[in-house]
Amino acid sequence: MALLRDLSIAEDAKIGVSTRPYIAFQTGFHSYPSLMLQNLTYGDARTYVVSKFNDNPAKAELRIWEPEIKNITLDMVEKAAGAFL
Repeated sequence: MALLRDLSIAEDAKIGVSTRPYIAFQTGFHSYPSLMLQNLTYGDARTYVVSKFNDNPAKAELRIWEPEIKNITLDMVEKAAGAFL
C-alpha cells in the first residue's frame, strides 16, 4: 500500500493494470514489483465453490451417484483463472 501511495504523488508515475497477463506487460515490467490477484484469491474462490457444492442437498445426492463430481469444483476454480466476483 505504501508503494501505491508513493507512486500516486510522483509526477512521472505510470501504473499499468490488466485483467490478464499480457506479454507486453510481462516483457516491459518484469523487473518491477507486481501483484497477481488470482494468486491471492485462489483459496477464497476454492472455499466458496466447495462450500456452495457441499451446502446444496441436490449436489450432495449427485456426489453419491457420481463420485468424480468432486473434481468439478476444483476445475471450476482453475478455469476461472482468478476471476472471482
